[in-house]
Amino acid sequence: MGILMKPELVDMKSLMLMQAGNLFVTIFSKLIQAITNMRNKGTGQLSKTTTSLYVSGLLARVYTSIQETGDLLIISRYLVSTFFNVVLLIQIIYYRRLAKNTNHSTKTTSATARYYSHGNGCVASTKTDESSRNGLQGTVTNGHCNVSSAEHHVPSVNGHKPHSN
Repeated sequence: MGILMKPELVDMKSLMLMQAGNLFVTIFSKLIQAITNMRNKGTGQLSKTTTSLYVSGLLARVYTSIQETGDLLIISRYLVSTFFNVVLLIQIIYYRRLAKNTNHSTKTTSATARYYSHGNGCVASTKTDESSRNGLQGTVTNGHCNVSSAEHHVPSVNGHKPHSN
């Protein structure tokens, strides 16, 4: 470890250049992630817990760097990284809530589907598709229509008599 601390190994100018380069790499990588999240309208597998821990750790590093070093280059790197991780955290929260609301409205919409008994099978169609009576097909077992692994009760009648859920 002592060998790495020798000034003749890396001079101060080179060290400052590498630290400044790290700042631009940090900005570039987080900016690309935030833009990708916006384009995808989601954050994929990003973890809210992990990102929150990053933000907390970076805030602690900002504080300790101010107290211990006062080096503006190091402090600015941690501040910029904190800012972009907060942006990612906001995106995670926003897109998860958006997905939750979207899933809720999808479930509500799918509840308006009608199911038709058809011989030994059944067909599910939404209100917008009632005239063609096509859609998900399933089987009737004990008076229940099994469509997409969701059971729906269909009365035992001949023909294509509709049944609303």
